[in-house]
Amino acid sequence: MVRIEGLADLKPVHQRQAAVLALWRWRAPILAFELDAEWGVDQSVLESLFRLAASPAGEQSDRAYRRAIAELCTAPLFTSEVDPGTLPPHP
Repeated sequence: MVRIEGLADLKPVHQRQAAVLALWRWRAPILAFELDAEWGVDQSVLESLFRLAASPAGEQSDRAYRRAIAELCTAPLFTSEVDPGTLPPHP
């Protein structure tokens, strides 16, 4: 198993492979999870991210993978300054 601290030392293609291995078992639950619209996470971006992460590495695939990550990182869920512990429970 790759430790988080060691990921920065890996080549980008190996970082991508490590991410796929670490997250793949969460793929089905994440894609089945009903996302709150206020989070701004587009389901198609998540699906694309998993598909691209598992695709063979290459210049075009790597660019598309990085774009999908960048798009996901701009979602309000990840950019909000709100402490999740202060939000009321979602019905």
